[in-house]
Amino acid sequence: MMTNETPVYNDIELVIEHVRVDGELWWDENDIFRQDPTPETDQARKDLIGGEANRIFVCKEDWIKTGLDPDVGAQWVGDPTGQTYMAEINVFHLIHCLHMIRRGAFMDYYEFARPINPLFDVGDYGRNDMDGLPRVKPNPLRSKYGP
Repeated sequence: MMTNETPVYNDIELVIEHVRVDGELWWDENDIFRQDPTPETDQARKDLIGGEANRIFVCKEDWIKTGLDPDVGAQWVGDPTGQTYMAEINVFHLIHCLHMIRRGAFMDYYEFARPINPLFDVGDYGRNDMDGLPRVKPNPLRSKYGP
């Protein structure tokens, strides 16, 4: 069971910024994220997601408070205590999922990059969070080697 507990709040101060959106869903020459695909828009999305820079370390205590099972999490191999897990900030994973949907919508541009099924990549977890309220909870990384 996931909770609203999130270790990200321990390390950063979040500021609320109210922005009025014009409601336009498509092309906007002033917003690179709404433009048709180009190498520049792809780079802007890549820079926004940050690659693996959005990975965070979560101590076992916070991992459990968040509602995650310590037996299935990917532990940080370099941790001498064996009590540190790796996760990513969920909102960045959702941006990745939206990009996969975008790639499916612009298959003529993303030649040979056709996703298997954009909604398969997003999954229930992502679809439930795409409500305009991106979370900063940890998205657990799972160890491919098992517990």
